[in-house]
Amino acid sequence: MNQTRSWPTLKTPAVALGCACAAVLCLFILRLSAGTVALPPLTILRSLIGAEQGVPASIVNGFRLPRALTAMLAGAAMAISGLQMQTLLRNPLAGPWILGIVGCARLGVATLLILGAAAGLTLATTFGPLASGALAIAAIGGAAAGMFAIASLSRRISAVTLLIAGVIATYVADSAANLLVTLAPQSQKAIFVAWNDGNFENITWTQLKIFLLVGTLGLAASAGLVKALDALVLGERYARSLGHSVGRDRYVAVLGIVALAGSVTAFCGPIAFLDVAVPHLARGLFRTASHKTLMPASAMIGAFIALAADMATSLPGAQQILHINHVTAVLGGPVILWVLLSRRENREMQL
Repeated sequence: MNQTRSWPTLKTPAVALGCACAAVLCLFILRLSAGTVALPPLTILRSLIGAEQGVPASIVNGFRLPRALTAMLAGAAMAISGLQMQTLLRNPLAGPWILGIVGCARLGVATLLILGAAAGLTLATTFGPLASGALAIAAIGGAAAGMFAIASLSRRISAVTLLIAGVIATYVADSAANLLVTLAPQSQKAIFVAWNDGNFENITWTQLKIFLLVGTLGLAASAGLVKALDALVLGERYARSLGHSVGRDRYVAVLGIVALAGSVTAFCGPIAFLDVAVPHLARGLFRTASHKTLMPASAMIGAFIALAADMATSLPGAQQILHINHVTAVLGGPVILWVLLSRRENREMQL
């Protein structure tokens, strides 16, 4: 008798989601504790509620807390944007990174810097406290252009051709951004290089507030599409038979994806891999296609992996800091291979 291997799962979604939430919370506390100066959990809790003063409170509230919150929000945002794109395009490899959405957001930021330089303006001195908002608008604008182009193409070409088009779009957008940056003054070039090295550590509380606002709007738009996405899994005709406005739902989903992927790219730089890997991991662990479960599951798994990757970028004893995208690839690559090979083996056993 053939036995099909599968992911270890918990049968009750509520229990599984509760375990995932507890895991994220534990890793969050650990992330606040770990560092050059190790802090006990009690000191962290006292710092968070304002009962702790001095250096420990400054370390927690000034550096580690915004970094950890940024990692959690970025991981959740990229995971949910990838989940929606895979459902909308009915393509298991769809995601903002692979299909060029992140590349277009990167091009938007480069365009803002070069246009500012051409007009004799400097991002920091001209916009001042609003510089973060200007970066966000530029990144979201670039992401919107890329996303609407992909959405338009998806109705005319096959899934494989769409992936190829996305890869080409990524290379074209990255090349155009690099070309623009080479023409910019050194000061603007330095800003772009620092931003382009994706990480969660350089965000300020002012930037985090804007990031939280845009990210929350994107997450709210995504949460409102749970039933529509479940229907779209079975096709547009089925969704219409249930009374869903497919055109409107697609438009809202595109806006949510743009807000999520664009804001992450604006404040954290290009972050790769989480958008494709995490939705597959959520489906494998929770064994469901229901977006009512997959949405929060993807958000928590994405937050967990982003926190873990951020911790891994500065391992104790390491000679240099690792790039966040190198770590996410190492953590997520085996997951993708496991999912794909398991699905192939399952299909072969069923034949």
